[in-house]
Amino acid sequence: MGSAKEFSALNSKISSMKNYLLQEEDYENLINFKNIEEVVDYLFERKFIINRKYNSINEIESDLKKNRLNVLNKLSYFLSKNYKNLLDFILDKYEIEDIKKATRNIVTKNKNFSRESLIVRDDFYERVREEITLEEFYESLKETKFYKYLRGYKNQEIRDLLFFVEMSLDRNYYSSIFFESRCLNKENEKIIKKFYGQFIDLYNLSWIYRGKKFYNIEPVIIYNYTIIGGDLFNITDIKNLSYMELEEFVDSILKTKYSFLFDSEHNIDIYMERRINRYLYYESKDLIKSNKFNFEKTLGIVVMTDFDIKDIGAILESKNYNLSSNETRNYLIRNIERS
Repeated sequence: MGSAKEFSALNSKISSMKNYLLQEEDYENLINFKNIEEVVDYLFERKFIINRKYNSINEIESDLKKNRLNVLNKLSYFLSKNYKNLLDFILDKYEIEDIKKATRNIVTKNKNFSRESLIVRDDFYERVREEITLEEFYESLKETKFYKYLRGYKNQEIRDLLFFVEMSLDRNYYSSIFFESRCLNKENEKIIKKFYGQFIDLYNLSWIYRGKKFYNIEPVIIYNYTIIGGDLFNITDIKNLSYMELEEFVDSILKTKYSFLFDSEHNIDIYMERRINRYLYYESKDLIKSNKFNFEKTLGIVVMTDFDIKDIGAILESKNYNLSSNETRNYLIRNIERS
């Protein structure tokens, strides 16, 4: 049970972590740099990364995640058992990302796979390089909490395997967070379910839309791979949305708080992911401003860290393609005013 004293100390710690998040001035600097090397030097000087030499943008992003994970893990010292357990489950996303990367590289036999691209489990590198089978890789995870979600896919057809594995890991990630939140007091359980329920809503809407528009997937399959636990849509709503024709689906969403997905004159398909992330970014920003003695501020800093890394990744990619500073702003989650 979280106490006012516990959250007072935790909130003070998070308020002192401002330097671990990029400010608008930082983004202006990063956007205006000429190349990736300048961006890397800046991040290194700010202690966001620990190296100056990388072979790919993926390696830079992984290093950013490693450093942020080290910082976020320190919050556990201020938390009682149930809240520490919840934070551990939330931060599982980094290990899940490593499992996805390893699976993808075993399936595709990618020779460019690097140890530096992993975040938590750099031991995966040797296993993948030894060209073990997927069955052998998943068996090596037998003692982890993820094995039960993976063991059914050891003999899955390669053509569909990546899709099924990633969907399974994502679905169970949110289910685990919700399950763990039941050990909190009612206020904090509600905060978790409300916030991550919006993640699930938007994840489901994007999946349903793309499944209908681009892949002509049968409604029953679309529905079977949605995630349960949304904030606005219950299981019946999601089933109904899954079985609608595309036009009816879009019209239905335009009547909800998620209308921003489809009410723009700009290209809906290209910018959908950015619109989703931008909505969640501002939700997270509100949480991090909270001074209530609850889990809001902690949740805010954890998620804001992710959005920082996504935007840094977008800036790095923009240097790869020689985009102007104004063009780069179009791909950022946060809204940085044009100079």
